[in-house]
Amino acid sequence: MLDKGRQNQLALFGQFRTLSNAFAQTFECLHAAS
Repeated sequence: MLDKGRQNQLALFGQFRTLSNAFAQTFECLHAAS
């Protein structure tokens, strides 16, 4: 069983990774379009 702090940390990390991927894809699209 994970403790609460660890769970929150993993959740935040997951959100951050998703955000980073979305940002990277957007950046690539903009870069390719120009």
